[in-house]
Amino acid sequence: MAHLGPRAFDAIGGEVVNVTADVIYNGRAACEGAYVRLVDINGSEAKRLKLLEAIENLDCGWFYRRDAETFKQIPGTPIAYWASDGLINAFSIREGLRSYARPTAGIRTGDNDRFLRFAWEVSFEKVGIHLRDRAQAKESGCKWFPANKGGLYRKWFGNLDYVINWENDGEELSSFPGCDNAGVKFFFRAGVTWGTISSGSLSVRYCDPGVISEHCGSMCFSESNDVLLCVVGLLNSSVSDAFHQFLSPTLAFREAAIGNTPLDERGVCPEVSSIVNQCIEESKIDWDSFETSWDFKHHPLV
Repeated sequence: MAHLGPRAFDAIGGEVVNVTADVIYNGRAACEGAYVRLVDINGSEAKRLKLLEAIENLDCGWFYRRDAETFKQIPGTPIAYWASDGLINAFSIREGLRSYARPTAGIRTGDNDRFLRFAWEVSFEKVGIHLRDRAQAKESGCKWFPANKGGLYRKWFGNLDYVINWENDGEELSSFPGCDNAGVKFFFRAGVTWGTISSGSLSVRYCDPGVISEHCGSMCFSESNDVLLCVVGLLNSSVSDAFHQFLSPTLAFREAAIGNTPLDERGVCPEVSSIVNQCIEESKIDWDSFETSWDFKHHPLV
């Protein structure tokens, strides 16, 4: 297989169209498959020359051999021919993240223009923040509540720009025909969130109690805060980036792929929690230093 990736044809720009050219044997072959990785090469002519070079020099660095049976160790059986033995074996010797925390899709409103606003577009007196559960939210009498909706690449904490209409325990939103709020039982719980759509690397953030998850800002939940901190640390690591090159090969980081990420239980420990918590606190200070944060006190330069 020649893994051409994006920009395989000069007439087609952007990162959306990914191309491979392959020959498939309809049966169990007695030899390993041959793969040429050209995804980081720009331009069709440059890719062609690199392909010819790989054919002439198998030690070029972008030519790979891999038995197709190896891919069965990875959930979903992706053709991760470039993955190291260590990455592949991790799926056999480690449990998936979903064994420790539950990745969950957020609410689909059916009409974001109607039910979502930027936090600074509504009266702050009608926004309920730092509430612990749906009962508190209903008793508050507020109409708008913080919502996770993905956002720009940012790790550890932040991207809390939106509020959602969940007045009277979501009376209006829940009755809207296009609404899907299957994850309602997790509303307002502390968790880990990330943007499900991204053209770059995965970036996750810790989320304090009081936030509702929208479907572009999925969340992961656990009864243990130490587990949540470990999940943040794992998913923000370079190891996670290596896993998600083949677990999430498109522009989406779906809940299933997040749940399949191998997690070493030894990482759920006070040492890791302390380091991750420090990263979160520093990121929160940065986020709260600008007026768009509802916990803004003053600008650090003032």
